[in-house]
Amino acid sequence: MRDAVLRLVGNITIAESNCPRGARVALTLYNNEVTTEIRFADALKRRALVQRVEGLQALQTRKQRSLETAMNFLAQNTFKRVRSGFLMRKVAIFFVNGPVKDQQAVSAAALRLYDSGIASVFLTNKEDGQLTRALKMNSTGSALGQVIVLPNPGSAQYNSAIQKVMNCHICLGKSFSHILRD
Repeated sequence: MRDAVLRLVGNITIAESNCPRGARVALTLYNNEVTTEIRFADALKRRALVQRVEGLQALQTRKQRSLETAMNFLAQNTFKRVRSGFLMRKVAIFFVNGPVKDQQAVSAAALRLYDSGIASVFLTNKEDGQLTRALKMNSTGSALGQVIVLPNPGSAQYNSAIQKVMNCHICLGKSFSHILRD
């Protein structure tokens, strides 16, 4: 997943100051707790941002993963003080490594993000029907977020999936957050 974050960070225009052009990046890690590694306010230059991502050490823990906790944290804390404006867009990218256990909690958290104006993209290693169903808003099939399956790094399909993520929201986005599982 670190490779995917590095590819995404390497392919976007980063806002290195208060200039309205470019994206601000925040990065958090989660299991059943959320740790913010990089804040939007840090406004790092691309090189420093890449170095921070490369230097991240995933905590070895036996704690259960709680995607809904990370989603609620983002809606309540991470995107609390971001730039606003007509063309500003909030995008959260979640790296999900394993099946969703509590579909209703994920659905409620996804609705909270949606209501906060935060577009959500979920990157997984394999299809997860529970996650896809949790992101269905109503019987018409409106989605609260988009699920993209990432193939193995280095394959043509992987490059295509990364490009799809870029085309989904990030090229239009101005503030976005990466969420990595511990």
